[in-house]
Amino acid sequence: MQLDENEEKLLRSVALQNARAVLLARERAERELISAKEALEAKSEELAQQREWFQVTLSSIGDAVITTDRARKITFLNPVAEKMTGWTVEDALGQPLEAVFKIINEQTREPTANPIEKVLRDGLVVALANDTALIARDGTETSIEDSAAPIKDRNGRITGVVMVFHDVTNRRRTENARRHNEEELRALADSIPQLAWMAEHDGHIFWYNRKWYEYTGTTLEQMEGWGWQTVHDPKMLPFVLDRWKESIRTGQPFEMEFPLRGADEVFRWFLTRVNPVLDREGRVVRWFGTNTDVDTVRRAQEALRDETRILELLNKTGIAIAANLDLQSLVQAVTDSATQLSGAKFGAFFYNLIDEQGESFLLYTLSGAPREAFEKFGHPRATPLFGPTFRGEGVIRCDDVSKDPRYGQMPPHHGMPTGHLPVRSYLAVPVISRSGDVLGGLFFGHPEPNIFTERTERLISGVAAQAAVAIDNARLYDAAQKEIARRKKAEESLRASESQLAAANAELDRKVQERTASLQQAITQMEEFSYSVSHDLRAPLRAIEAYSRFLKDDHSQCLNPEAEDYLAKISRNIGQMNRLINDVLTLSRMSRSEMRLHPVVLQTLIEEIIELNLHMQGPQADIEVRAPDSVLGDEVSLSQAVSNLLSNAVKFVAAGVKPRVKVWSEPRADQIRVWVEDNGIGIKPGQHEKLFGMFQRLTSDPSYEGTGIGLAIVRKAIDRMGGKVGVESNGSSGSRFWVELKKA
Repeated sequence: MQLDENEEKLLRSVALQNARAVLLARERAERELISAKEALEAKSEELAQQREWFQVTLSSIGDAVITTDRARKITFLNPVAEKMTGWTVEDALGQPLEAVFKIINEQTREPTANPIEKVLRDGLVVALANDTALIARDGTETSIEDSAAPIKDRNGRITGVVMVFHDVTNRRRTENARRHNEEELRALADSIPQLAWMAEHDGHIFWYNRKWYEYTGTTLEQMEGWGWQTVHDPKMLPFVLDRWKESIRTGQPFEMEFPLRGADEVFRWFLTRVNPVLDREGRVVRWFGTNTDVDTVRRAQEALRDETRILELLNKTGIAIAANLDLQSLVQAVTDSATQLSGAKFGAFFYNLIDEQGESFLLYTLSGAPREAFEKFGHPRATPLFGPTFRGEGVIRCDDVSKDPRYGQMPPHHGMPTGHLPVRSYLAVPVISRSGDVLGGLFFGHPEPNIFTERTERLISGVAAQAAVAIDNARLYDAAQKEIARRKKAEESLRASESQLAAANAELDRKVQERTASLQQAITQMEEFSYSVSHDLRAPLRAIEAYSRFLKDDHSQCLNPEAEDYLAKISRNIGQMNRLINDVLTLSRMSRSEMRLHPVVLQTLIEEIIELNLHMQGPQADIEVRAPDSVLGDEVSLSQAVSNLLSNAVKFVAAGVKPRVKVWSEPRADQIRVWVEDNGIGIKPGQHEKLFGMFQRLTSDPSYEGTGIGLAIVRKAIDRMGGKVGVESNGSSGSRFWVELKKA
């Protein structure tokens, strides 16, 4: 079809417009494309800058960083990660994570599960298990702590994982060392003989060693925190708590002795020491305490003190009784001493007194209780308990008098009257004279049962024997005084009758001789009593010595210097008491042993004594002997006497002076005098005569050991052999002791 010109123009116009529109659209599209390209380039540059900033940031931090894509391929390592893994970024990129990041458990040495799996699956931050170690490319092992987190796009989809970890080798080594040290400490604490425990800074106890549980029979649940109070003595607990809380408040060490109850319900004494464990700033972070069993030491010390007290009391009692001639003060001294010796709460001595008309009165003295406590009850009657004592039928001892079948048999009280002092333990000992007359009775009581023992009986029986002798002596003295008064009166009224006066003198002489014999018998009884008491003291003294030695041998590593000093003092006192007991026994045997007199060569005897005593030989002492004579004597007793004189001559010299002793003999008619001359400290002239008495020492200086009995043994031995002893000294330049015996 042929188009006309107008239609053709119209078509051309339309085509031209379309072409222009297309051209405009193309130009617009090109401009938009250029703008989008520029924007994309800008965005790419921004992303590149961000990525570069991100990598710089990750590279500059102190922890190791590794990133992966979702396929677990390495996309980034910072320098710290390169150093720890031994992989460079170039070698690691694109590698599987397991090839670069190899981890094992330090304890089991087995591979450890990588946290990346859980991160990719759950999209959570995951940390590595404890005790994880990283194995580097060269096999080097590093303890690490690690955490892994997901990398997400804008839509929240997980595109990879970032892992951050750091080296904890030093810290873990320190922790392991501390844990190891703590385990060693606990093992050590379990092996030591003491009870041991640990507490927090506030005193909350969280651990005890095995010895604690074995001793107390408790569990940690019972003892944890402040539960330990249940095994403490309630009387001591408030003082312990005050001291312990003060240490917690001040941070100062704690030290105290107190009893703890064992699984057997028995309390034993322990020395408790608690020391603080401080941090670098000096703050208390923990307490470590030990409880050392000192019960045996305390009991040994108490036993030693008790035995020493008893020995001193016996000595004082003997002296007081022997020297007292006033009957009232005498029986009071006996009552007081016997009450102390027996351990009674109160004691009484009921005794008979005969007046000038020959009538008998029952009097009494008290100890430990006021006189008003007995006055309202009157004198004891001859009940089944009291009667045997006043009849002299023997000792009565009751662990619990209320359970004795003889108790409560007599009306009207049928027991103790209302208001009477409480008595459970009861002891009664008759006091009987040498002639067999019952002079009275010693009675003792205590409100607790089981106080008196067989040993108490022996001690009080000995005191009763001494008391009987002393009462006889007091009565003898009183009779002598009355006799003297009577004599004076008789002399005044019968001066003209010399025959009557002579008869009176003869009668008085006879009585004095009889009383002298009685006194000698009393002295013999006292010596036998001293021998018995000294012999009885040996057994507890050996026990004290043995326990002290066991304590030193078995627990020396646990004793502080103060405890060791206490043990040394105990040992010295034991030695002193042993020497005292041995000397008392020697003196007693010397008094009772049979003397067999025969010729004794002095030179041989003295040389044998020196040879047997090492401290008299060699450079320690210079002893010269010239004694060729022979004497008539008992060899054993004479050896004891000369040995004591030689020992004193060697011992009592000034510090730094070598002992020089000369021994010689000289005939004197039918006697031989043996001289022992020394270069010692000398003896003051006023002390010469009393020096040979009991408990008389050459000097009061404590550096010279001695019991004060040695020279009494010398005099006793020589007297029994019919000889004499003496001493010559000016008090400053040595002494000369002499012994004189009959020539053989």
